[in-house]
Amino acid sequence: MQYPQFLTEMEDILDMPRASVTGSVVLAQCEAWDSLAMLCFTVMASENFGREIPGRLLRCARTVDDLYALSATDAGLCEPA
Repeated sequence: MQYPQFLTEMEDILDMPRASVTGSVVLAQCEAWDSLAMLCFTVMASENFGREIPGRLLRCARTVDDLYALSATDAGLCEPA
């Protein structure tokens, strides 16, 4: 999945208007970023990137770009607890 398509998927997950989500969107400031959105994101990452993202890494994500990094690369955002 290319980055523009990822942003479109995140618009759906975050229930935001088209072309309103950028990589710098802060998840904590999104009313829709809740446990259901996290579940939808993990399913999307699994289906489109073949990645299983552990909750401890998902909780480290602060922005939409952080979520893309978790999905598209092997890079972690924080050290395991």
